[in-house]
Amino acid sequence: MVTSHSSPIPTSTARQRQRRQRQRRQRQRPPLQPAEVRTVVLTVVAALLMNTVIFLIGSRAGGTYLFTSGGVTQTTGISSVALYTGVPLLLGMALAAVMSHRWPGVLRLAEVTASVLTLATVAATVSVHWDRASLIALTAMHLALVPISIAGLEHLRRTTRANGTPGPTPSDHHPKEHS
Repeated sequence: MVTSHSSPIPTSTARQRQRRQRQRRQRQRPPLQPAEVRTVVLTVVAALLMNTVIFLIGSRAGGTYLFTSGGVTQTTGISSVALYTGVPLLLGMALAAVMSHRWPGVLRLAEVTASVLTLATVAATVSVHWDRASLIALTAMHLALVPISIAGLEHLRRTTRANGTPGPTPSDHHPKEHS
């Protein structure tokens, strides 16, 4: 009598079934987990609040936020600051979070990229003729985005693994004392 033993090595059919199940699970997972969305939103809100405070300080210091472009005098208002702060940061953080599911290293790359792009935009600010208070405030707004974006991306990196599952819990960072 011949008995059949289950093979420890999966058959090609079993491997295909496992691959299909993995692909199905990946398709069912939303592009961003709630913790990732929360991190992205809080980072953008922090940047908006910081730049609003800097804008108001610049205004109190005599900044007019007026500049001339093509012979026409224009002003940069708080709504422009909010738009140029929030939209790029929101898109960049969301893109980095989504890409990190497949490529975890993208979050470190995003930290460098965000810093370089933010600092590069200072050159555009300095090239326009502003009054001193406006120039200082606008430059400070750009510089404030560097630590805020790095902090948000670092938080995203620490709390989310590449496959979208939660990262280390707070108890992992504080080992229990042994008696």
